[in-house]
Amino acid sequence: MENKFWNNYTKYKGPTSFPMGILEKYAKGNILDLGCGDGTHAGMVRKFFLGSIYAIDPSDDIIAKAKSRYQDINFQPASAYDLPYEDSFFDLVYAIDVIEHLKTPEKMLKEVERVLKSGGIVVFQTPNYPIKRLYDFNNFLAKKNWRHNFKDDPTHFYKFTAKHLKNMCSKYFEVVEFKTRNIFLQNKLKFLKNKRNKMPWILFGQKTIIILKK
Repeated sequence: MENKFWNNYTKYKGPTSFPMGILEKYAKGNILDLGCGDGTHAGMVRKFFLGSIYAIDPSDDIIAKAKSRYQDINFQPASAYDLPYEDSFFDLVYAIDVIEHLKTPEKMLKEVERVLKSGGIVVFQTPNYPIKRLYDFNNFLAKKNWRHNFKDDPTHFYKFTAKHLKNMCSKYFEVVEFKTRNIFLQNKLKFLKNKRNKMPWILFGQKTIIILKK
């Protein structure tokens, strides 16, 4: 059932923003792209990292597509709730716009904790609710939204506020960095750009980015 759902969803999912600089900073050893989709993000990491990259997604179809695009990345169909790797295997795990699609995200966090080495790094990026809906409306007016309407993504089962994400992740990991991708009107109000990664401005960002350590 899960496989069929995601096979269908990934046919229509548009591109997402990607914290390239952050991943480049922490890339080493074995890396896991959790919820890799068609492999685009893993392929971007490959441009600056020559070590072992692993990537999982629940969709057989999308994993087949990813394998055809990037032969030197270890793609595998798997669930975020049951990662097919041994304990303490990864140095870096990242999930970009994935955690909001999980009905039981803490089950995934426990699995990530299991497969991560001591001192290993986790990077999550997720839309920041309810502020995310303001960006949806702005994109709707500008016709930039990949759905071209004002409806929220129905597969966002867990709608995190920035604070809620931080509190949940803090149960399993040490928070290293806590920031936002951008703040509404920051390009017009220049002072916001310099403050966007400071409290309380983080709470008003479009997407929350959290860097964690085991």
